[in-house]
Amino acid sequence: MSTLRQAGPSQWAEIYLRYSAFESLASQWYPSLFACILPFPTALRVVDLILLEGPSILVRIALAILSILSKRVIAAHTKDDVLQQLLQPPFDELLAPEYVVRVTAKIAVSERTLESMKGKALTSLANQKRHA
Repeated sequence: MSTLRQAGPSQWAEIYLRYSAFESLASQWYPSLFACILPFPTALRVVDLILLEGPSILVRIALAILSILSKRVIAAHTKDDVLQQLLQPPFDELLAPEYVVRVTAKIAVSERTLESMKGKALTSLANQKRHA
């Protein structure tokens, strides 16, 4: 959540307060984001960015997409509505690859934050394997 607060404090504070299960929403949204949700031209541009900057750019791109969709997500009334907005966003808002790139360029995520996120993700995966 701290990464979201850095990226857009006023927008994401409201989402976090309204949907305490935001992390579970993100876990359903993030894995399918780059393969299923983005329009093809934008997905190709994401691949370009990964090749250029490495996989850590994925976090910034996801935050950029959340920023682009923020008004719709904040307007959602329930957790299911939020998930609907994230899993089936309006095609036109993500169609322009260069717009997504410009928004991504404005988002800074420190290496420390990325390492922290990586550690949490690895811990979560280990816990899932233990409970499976």
